[in-house]
Amino acid sequence: MHRIYLTSGIKITEPCFSGLDTSYRTEAWELLREYDYDLLKHNATQRLEFIAAGISRRNGSMLLGSAISNAEEATMLIALLHRENLNVHTVYIPSAARIDRQEARACRELDGFARWTDIYPRDIAENYRNYRETLDGLRALLQNSPVQLKEVD
Repeated sequence: MHRIYLTSGIKITEPCFSGLDTSYRTEAWELLREYDYDLLKHNATQRLEFIAAGISRRNGSMLLGSAISNAEEATMLIALLHRENLNVHTVYIPSAARIDRQEARACRELDGFARWTDIYPRDIAENYRNYRETLDGLRALLQNSPVQLKEVD
């Protein structure tokens, strides 16, 4: 069966994916390299078109890491895959507890470098607030769709 699993903010090498039966496991940047994707030459739509083309060229189940980052990208990639008669089975995102741990770690690491950088704790808090809002948008999009959403702790 051709199941497509996508991640957002989670690497495919995480232990939670060890039991997932897939034919292919790759990060999005590796797939994009096949199409000579260049951030400076290609736009976001082209990036998603390359990802969809790379997925459709393969047979079997696939776990693709860092394929999407927000609801808009998810909508577009799901539509591009749907044109190829492919459907995303599951999207994996970090859980709220995991994001809290990441934010706390970033603040601790900043303490050691604070005198050498222009980044402040409020900047980290703002970045993580924006990230949580982005994931909330992705959750809302997938809530009433056939695509499963799983949070990874």
